[in-house]
Amino acid sequence: MIDHQKHHRQLKRIFQNHHIKMGRNIRKIQDHLHGRKPSSGLNINLYETVAQIPSDEWNSVNQDNVLLSPEYLKAVEDTSPKGMKSYYAIHYENSKPVMISYYQMLKVNRALHEKISPEPEVSTRNFIVRIHDSFAEKLNFNMLICGNALLSGENGFSYLPGLDRETVYLGISESLRRIKDRLKGESTIDIILIKDFSVKNEGPGDIFPRFHFQKFSSGPNMVVPIRKEWHSFEDYTKSMKSKYRRRVKSSLKKGRDLIKKSLTYEELSDSTIRKEIYELYLEVVNRAKFKLFALDIDFFAGLKKQLQDNFMFDLYYAEKRIVGFTTRIFNGDVMEGYTHGIKYDLNRRYELYQNILYDDIKVAIENKCTQINLGRTSIAMKSSVGAIADELTFFISLKNPVSNHILKAIKFFLKPSSEICRNPFA
Repeated sequence: MIDHQKHHRQLKRIFQNHHIKMGRNIRKIQDHLHGRKPSSGLNINLYETVAQIPSDEWNSVNQDNVLLSPEYLKAVEDTSPKGMKSYYAIHYENSKPVMISYYQMLKVNRALHEKISPEPEVSTRNFIVRIHDSFAEKLNFNMLICGNALLSGENGFSYLPGLDRETVYLGISESLRRIKDRLKGESTIDIILIKDFSVKNEGPGDIFPRFHFQKFSSGPNMVVPIRKEWHSFEDYTKSMKSKYRRRVKSSLKKGRDLIKKSLTYEELSDSTIRKEIYELYLEVVNRAKFKLFALDIDFFAGLKKQLQDNFMFDLYYAEKRIVGFTTRIFNGDVMEGYTHGIKYDLNRRYELYQNILYDDIKVAIENKCTQINLGRTSIAMKSSVGAIADELTFFISLKNPVSNHILKAIKFFLKPSSEICRNPFA
């Protein structure tokens, strides 16, 4: 028997969707015929320092995201990587702030880029490696980013409920144009990047491609959901398959001689400790073949000063010396597993990285977090402790077609990992 009301609703939805698509296509044709770009209808105030931002207006729009808070942005601004400058935009509708957005301009050059040593046999990879090495010799470009190059996730903008997504994304495009116009005569922008978008959320659709952006996958952000029934680390291990439970016991046994210490702002500012920490950080960074920046030596102290209890810095000692560190940012009920440093020659002996991940889970459970964001690298390792993949995408636009060789190189080095995700739970 036909449900006429249900059938009518389906036909109505089809008609409405068709009508919306038709309206968008008409607007595209009109914009093209009249040589104009679509407008968000919002007024934009652009700022170059956190001190200039009217904090009450900014905070009225920010959805309690610590990573978009003036305190966090101030820490980034004060200890920015070399060649980075930040911009901040407040978008208004009828004089009311309804949206905020955050931008970074990065000067990328060969000083940050090391050559890859090719393997002896001839292979497709070696051919790509030679292209990469040739590219690295000439590497010198300016990149404008909506979002935060220092971490993964949707941390580039926030807006009030009720503002439609097309208005939001058009507002971002307009802010990018404003920043480019402001930089004329000072810097030429070669690449524009808009990051990151989780595929599980409704994204920009065809809005950015209208402005000659291309969409790419940047791989997954590895996320550990903290189950409600986990009240202790023991509860976490009990929920695992026996194979993974044995692995936890083995790692903890190897790491039993590790001594952990949480550092204060004063300790992070100590010149000797600061230098040792930075050397460990560089051990991790220098393993990356393509990097856009290196953090400033005072970055961690800056975060602790601004975020206080929302930022945790743990040092790991063994054999009477520092062998590693990890950092965490508490963003509401979500914990960001941030930057870490490891003495790689001792990593296997103590299973240091594995123990850091287990400590992340312990801390998250103790602080009643619902989720840990662990970033994009080491997918197999992170999935073995319970992380699942949250696929991310970004949009990229080049200054001109001649720059396509840059895009190809970046696409190769940002392509999603082929590592296998594991499920440790029963």
